[in-house]
Amino acid sequence: MVGLIRILGRLHVCVGGICACAVSLAAAPALADGTDPAYPGSVLHVSVTGPRVAGQVLTIVATGTNAPDSLGLPIDYGLDVILVDLSELPGPCQQGYNAELTNVTDNPQAGRLITFEALNEGTAGPFKISLPFTPGGSGQLLVCAYSVFITDDAAYASTQVQIAPKGGKPVNIKRPQVTRSGNRLTCSRGSWSGRPSSYSYRWMVGGNAVASDRKARLTVTHTLRGHGVRCAVIARNAAGSSTATSRPLAVP
Repeated sequence: MVGLIRILGRLHVCVGGICACAVSLAAAPALADGTDPAYPGSVLHVSVTGPRVAGQVLTIVATGTNAPDSLGLPIDYGLDVILVDLSELPGPCQQGYNAELTNVTDNPQAGRLITFEALNEGTAGPFKISLPFTPGGSGQLLVCAYSVFITDDAAYASTQVQIAPKGGKPVNIKRPQVTRSGNRLTCSRGSWSGRPSSYSYRWMVGGNAVASDRKARLTVTHTLRGHGVRCAVIARNAAGSSTATSRPLAVP
């Protein structure tokens, strides 16, 4: 649970009783390409690595480079990351950190703020910062990252990740089935746990594929007659894919 406490114009972010401080003054939004024109040499990328399963630790990785001050003065950039539950609050990420922070503050059920205030990117030059995060539930998670100097957004980046339910890859509960109507075969999905996000199909005679596409329907041709035709269903979620194969259906 994240607590947001506003004190004297600054935003204190509390996670598990530990508080960090971020400036909450208005800032000019960054451009759509992710870099503010005042910081043309600043670049930011964000990605997610590791298992994408509820209850398992994944890693948010921010990489990029920072522009030096025009006078050659040292500048300490900070990195702020906001995680948004897309089932509660539609994306995309706002182009400015404070705009996205307002989104989360106004919709506290939708987002969780992670600050890197104690892990500054540093002065000009390349950087790489990693932070472990354990998603508590499944669904689409939007990661909004901002490189900030005081109240200015130097750059921003975003990525989206599908978090699978606990238990990992889909598990087949009821196998697929091939049925025939006229000159068309149809493959049912069967039943699955793990909330698959997509399905594809493979048709086979023996161990050989008989169709290049992966659709749920197949037209009967003379090459199939006299053989047993099976279909395989490949179910996918963020944790990976699993395959279940039907019993063969004889095609007279």
